[in-house]
Amino acid sequence: MAALASLTRLTGVAIIFPVTYVLWQQRQWRLLLWASVLIPLGPLLYGVYLWWLSGDPLAYFTLQRMAWFHQFMLPWDTLRIALERMTWPFASYGTSTGLLDAGSILLFMILVMGVWRYRTRGEFLYAAAILLLTLVQTVDPTKATPTQSAPRYLMAATPCFIVLALAGRNRYLDQIIRWTFVTLQGVFAVYFFSGAWVV
Repeated sequence: MAALASLTRLTGVAIIFPVTYVLWQQRQWRLLLWASVLIPLGPLLYGVYLWWLSGDPLAYFTLQRMAWFHQFMLPWDTLRIALERMTWPFASYGTSTGLLDAGSILLFMILVMGVWRYRTRGEFLYAAAILLLTLVQTVDPTKATPTQSAPRYLMAATPCFIVLALAGRNRYLDQIIRWTFVTLQGVFAVYFFSGAWVV
């Protein structure tokens, strides 16, 4: 199943960290060897397919760079850009999406620390890997909104949502979480129905 996850989405590769950690802890050496081979096999097979199809095994990344302007960036540079975007002119579309992107990144950084505190180490490794993958693959700032895909990529960090649910045990936090997300859903609906790009 982990190999299929890594075949379907690039973030699926992050599953190698919790799987190998758990198998190492349980001293399941044979399964660890199989997992270490099978999980990265998904992207490798896709690369072979792309090579057969186009002659470029990295065609996926080439297309991401050319069509969507994705590029590699150091995590702290991504954070700096996300925070800078919050200083754009107030009440503009760019500022509101900047607030959403930076807020999502900061929220998930806090939630990943919560995963470390309240969940298993395997879940932490997965959530941290998703956060890191999100921070290193950004959009070229000269071409488009640099962190526009961050909230979408972070949705794969499921252990963070478990921590958010655990926080909801507190009645006041539960109401804050609910009303925040209901309000955000309303804002997104307004943007969507007015023809704006909602990622």
